[in-house]
Amino acid sequence: MPTILVIEDDRNIREGLIDLLEVEGFNVLVADNGADGVEKARQFLPDLILSDINMPKLDGFGVLAQVKRSASTASIPFILMSATVGPEELERGIMLGATDYMPKPFRVEALLHTVQKALENCVG
Repeated sequence: MPTILVIEDDRNIREGLIDLLEVEGFNVLVADNGADGVEKARQFLPDLILSDINMPKLDGFGVLAQVKRSASTASIPFILMSATVGPEELERGIMLGATDYMPKPFRVEALLHTVQKALENCVG
């Protein structure tokens, strides 16, 4: 099964994502801040990164920029998540190379569809 790196500083959301993705059969790696997330992306080369935008140490845009700059991680699909994003932030994410965006709170079905779509587009 694919491996998904979840980068989320909110413990409740992080644990909910872990539970949901594991029940769906995904292998899950976890980081509770952006800096740790970049290191885990480089170390483990996950199949997909699901990252919050507003985090300590390094925000989701910074994580995305660093992941896309490195040859070993540049092709990993990257989904940004946030409860407070306007059109400018969405455009910034797209310009940096985000695969998709999930508004929080999200419906389980919508999240799983977005994850599956990103993984399928990456493979073929």
